[in-house]
Amino acid sequence: MPRKDATPTPRQELLAIEKRIYNQNRLTIMDSTEVQDKHFKKYYAAYRHAIKNFTGRATDADIEKDIAASRIVLVGDYHTLDQSQRSFVRVLRSYFRNVDKEIVVALETVQSNHQKFLDAFMQDKIEAADFVKKIGFKQSWFFDLWENYTIIFDFLHYHKIRVFGIEATAHKKKPLLERDGLMARHLVQLAKRYPHKKIFVLVGDLHLAPEHLPGEVARCAKKEGLSLPLVTLYQNSPYIYWKLSEKNMVDHTLIVKVAPRSY
Repeated sequence: MPRKDATPTPRQELLAIEKRIYNQNRLTIMDSTEVQDKHFKKYYAAYRHAIKNFTGRATDADIEKDIAASRIVLVGDYHTLDQSQRSFVRVLRSYFRNVDKEIVVALETVQSNHQKFLDAFMQDKIEAADFVKKIGFKQSWFFDLWENYTIIFDFLHYHKIRVFGIEATAHKKKPLLERDGLMARHLVQLAKRYPHKKIFVLVGDLHLAPEHLPGEVARCAKKEGLSLPLVTLYQNSPYIYWKLSEKNMVDHTLIVKVAPRSY
């Protein structure tokens, strides 16, 4: 007699439903957005490879140790999820409270050529609505995301932390790797300008694959004769989530390590 397949457990059924909903949503998002970069599939494949698995659980102390040994802290941003921006503030608050205040912040959210407007906004010379209009924020993103980022600007303003825009001008027309190179040059220049400060960077999660922005930073730093160790904090890996769920580890796992200096 043919062997009957084992009946799936309730957890397996729930996981299958989650995957189905995720895939449906992913396809809907892809259909509603325009990817102009012809190399996007290769770019995304490198990112997916970087966050497809993990080596084990990690703790806040593990991250804090690697942050302490780094000059640049790269934090992944999932633009449409406000918890992503809140997590960035939590990272800043933890370091700011427990270590020192010698930091600067770099944001992909603002194009580098809008720095004068960013400075004016942080110095209370223009209102938020005027700032958003001057930098073309709503035209630069597919969604109206300003409310997601106010918590970041509020924190930086309160603590008087310098913040810089690092996104490429007219970035929608530039290939992602070219944008990585431009952002990397900005970060290296900030490292030279502030040799005693740690640089916290919020940038789209896709940019964090080792050969993307981290690799470009390493190449630019080498040209300048600098050593800029960095730590990478991803925030959006469904593949790791599925693995944790399959192992019944989701509810009691907050952080995992995916590679040395990478979480």
